[in-house]
Amino acid sequence: MHSKLISFACILVVLTGCMYQSEYGQNVPPQEQLIVVQNAVERYQEATGVLPIKNSEETTAIFEKYVIDFRRLLQGYLGEVPSNAFEEGGYYQYVLTNVEDNPTVKLLDLRHAEALRSFTLELTMYMQHSDYLPVLDVKENGLLEVDFERMGLSSPPYVKSPYTNTNLPIVMNTSGDVFIDYAPDIFMALEQQDVPEEEDLRYILLNDEHPIVPAFSVPYTLEGDTIVALKEA
Repeated sequence: MHSKLISFACILVVLTGCMYQSEYGQNVPPQEQLIVVQNAVERYQEATGVLPIKNSEETTAIFEKYVIDFRRLLQGYLGEVPSNAFEEGGYYQYVLTNVEDNPTVKLLDLRHAEALRSFTLELTMYMQHSDYLPVLDVKENGLLEVDFERMGLSSPPYVKSPYTNTNLPIVMNTSGDVFIDYAPDIFMALEQQDVPEEEDLRYILLNDEHPIVPAFSVPYTLEGDTIVALKEA
């Protein structure tokens, strides 16, 4: 388990290493840039028959799997890489969702990756001196609540929700993998919408108003009235 934590931390270091190169363009409304990239993706697919995405491992989580390859789009389909993109020092990685039926451009917020990286490093250091995960409680959805005081942290680990602007807890599973718990956001969304046809309730969070994907998380489903976390495929 220790090696798994270290490997995960290293991956997140690579993802977040270029995030702070420039603040220029960070306040440009993402929706405008999404439309431009969406049009470029559609024209590229129409011309080539394939999607402009980078290669990924079969086991890559669904919302992190289909990363747009801007090098392909710059070959006559896109004038420049969006200034808020990771490739330009921005906070966002441009990804595709619904690739089989209707490829749609969305954003992955790499500041969430940075938060998970920081917590993973703290957890790795803690596990060097303990045989047990710092578990405070088992949440109703099956994920493990972090005992932050036992870890010597001053407050519970969290990220800011891109949907409700509330704090979403960073949680663990029994293997020591860390995730963002989107159950609070899903609960609020279900109060305003019907249960989606998709088994994975995270898709209820995806819409034009909130183009950020719920990455670094696990799928959820409903069991009765309870939102339950599923094991990531």
